[in-house]
Amino acid sequence: MAGVLYIDIWFGVNFCMNLLLLWILGEVGRKRFQIVRLLLAAAGGAFGACLLFFVPVSVWLQPVLRYAAFPCFMILCAFPVSCVQEGIRMFLLFYLAAFLTGGIGEILVRHFGRHIWSLNFLIISLICVIKAVLLPLMKGEAQKQKLYDIELEKNGERADVRALLDTGNRLYEPYGGKPVCVVSASCVQKLAKETGGILYIPYQSIGKQGGILPAVVFDRIRILGKQTIQVENPVIALYQGEVSADGSYQMLLHGDLLKEKEARRTKSEEKGRKRKKKMEEEKNDDKSVNSKQISV
Repeated sequence: MAGVLYIDIWFGVNFCMNLLLLWILGEVGRKRFQIVRLLLAAAGGAFGACLLFFVPVSVWLQPVLRYAAFPCFMILCAFPVSCVQEGIRMFLLFYLAAFLTGGIGEILVRHFGRHIWSLNFLIISLICVIKAVLLPLMKGEAQKQKLYDIELEKNGERADVRALLDTGNRLYEPYGGKPVCVVSASCVQKLAKETGGILYIPYQSIGKQGGILPAVVFDRIRILGKQTIQVENPVIALYQGEVSADGSYQMLLHGDLLKEKEARRTKSEEKGRKRKKKMEEEKNDDKSVNSKQISV
């Protein structure tokens, strides 16, 4: 007996599951995302799943498209991926999320039966669990580790990386005394190639007498958060390797960059107070002159 496939239901089911998996991936992978990009990526993956039923594809090519090409497309469409290592990490996290949600879904289907309401119950239950339990834990851990989303710019090109605030970072470039951040060279390879001047930063670490790190002066760095911090002409050292063992961040952020922002904000506030005081004095002087004229 042949089964009947309703294309609208098939598209809707794939769209909902893709959207849920991408949302979990963004939260677990600590990636910034826009809801519009998430919706487009989920719709593109669902359209691809529907397309496989109408376009004749060879037996060996179908699993490649279904389990590799479509997930990669959705990840690249939904999130900014700055390097190959980060892309592989996001791909593995995507399938980890799919494995976990699939296991929970199978339990719910056994209990509630195979009908469309079990899918809705699955989605609502997972969202409630994630928002109530997992998100607070991840936010607390991120706050404890002081992780920041970073935008690096050089000659009109941009790279997005995740940075750990390294309170033990004592690197300064020897020529002007600027603080030096350290980033995995593979994540900013394209930006670093488009520069002519290379600085060399001496450093020391535990178990090593000393070494030299090549560094590049970028156009600007943006430290994203409740208040975006922008620093012009930062010095970024290029490390040939991974700065994080588990790939959770790609950059070590120098604490002085945050202090520079505080110093600039303090100076700006002081200038504002002086300007306001001067305006009040001028206003008082005008009032005194006017009163003298009236008395005369």
